[in-house]
Amino acid sequence: KKTGQAVDKSANQIKQAQDRIAKSAQTTTKSLDKMGAGIGPRLARQLDIWLVKLKQTQSVAEKTGNVLGKMGKGAGMTAIGGVAATVAAERMIDKPVQYESRVARMAQTAYQGKDIGGFKATQAEIETGIKYANTVGGGRRDDAAAALDNMVASGQDLKSAIAALPAIMKTATASGANAKDLSDIVIKGVQNGYIKNTPEAISSAMDKSVAAGRAGQFELPDMAHWLGNQMSAGKLAGLSGDKGFDRILAMNQAAMMSAGSKDEAGNNVVNLLAKLNSADTAKDFKKQTGGDLSRYLIKSTK
Repeated sequence: KKTGQAVDKSANQIKQAQDRIAKSAQTTTKSLDKMGAGIGPRLARQLDIWLVKLKQTQSVAEKTGNVLGKMGKGAGMTAIGGVAATVAAERMIDKPVQYESRVARMAQTAYQGKDIGGFKATQAEIETGIKYANTVGGGRRDDAAAALDNMVASGQDLKSAIAALPAIMKTATASGANAKDLSDIVIKGVQNGYIKNTPEAISSAMDKSVAAGRAGQFELPDMAHWLGNQMSAGKLAGLSGDKGFDRILAMNQAAMMSAGSKDEAGNNVVNLLAKLNSADTAKDFKKQTGGDLSRYLIKSTK
């Protein structure tokens, strides 16, 4: 009875996994066709290849399960083997589908015209940029695509985002930080006036972040999590530019000396920068020095 229940359960899992594959393929293909990109057929051809591989994998799993069953391992092994193969094949299919969909969405965001030729050229530019970034900086294609998608979605123009990508991937590979999180640093840095939107300036900011992390205990993965909020708070307090960026990096390392954890240190820096922007702090500064705190901070970072 238990064996029969195991078989039924495993068979049901196979069917659910197969249904998810089919649904994912249909949904993705429809969404791409709605974009008018003309890449639905391309994706369909890829899906055909993946589904053939899926059938081959299932066939091997069933044969393996039959052999194990004859060896006395239980009839449920056939179905369980099929589940394992189906789930593995599902993952194999899902990632390429997600990548194609992401690239298409980026191209749609970056290229607002209705000309199919222009859209395809933009898509090719994106794929070439991702490939080059991985070649130069290492890392996985999906991670590079996620970082690029994040920058394009934030409003950064495509050419600038592609130009920034090699430095981001190089830093992610060297530090172990998440590429998408690093792209957040670039986005916030550019938006708040800390980092110029050029490949050289972005590469320099990444190098400084790595160096600061190695010099202290507040490392790059921690910065990737906290720098966005810190730079936003710092801008309100009058910090900006290279010197402002350097100052925030230094503040994080100093905060680690008294904080109980890295998250506490990061939050302490956010609170300190927010405090610098408060009316009470400005009054105290004026009372002690006779000057304007905001002007002083702006002047000190130029």
